[in-house]
Amino acid sequence: MKHLETKTLYNKQTKKWYDIKTIAETFSVSVNTVRSWQQRKQMPAPDIQEHRFTRWKAETIEPFLNDPISWREENTAAEEKA
Repeated sequence: MKHLETKTLYNKQTKKWYDIKTIAETFSVSVNTVRSWQQRKQMPAPDIQEHRFTRWKAETIEPFLNDPISWREENTAAEEKA
């Protein structure tokens, strides 16, 4: 398989997808940091997660990418109420 040069991936319906490397690059952190956030539920859960294949739909991850602090505050408060 040829290495993908684009930062975002597209499926047949041209929906935008993000991979873990793109998210790490957005925040200038390592991929391991993003994985740590995932494990601690400090970011949205991926829409697809299989062995070595993790992807987020744009509508899932972009609110977090645009304002991670607000996203965490809103989602932590929702978990505490449940």
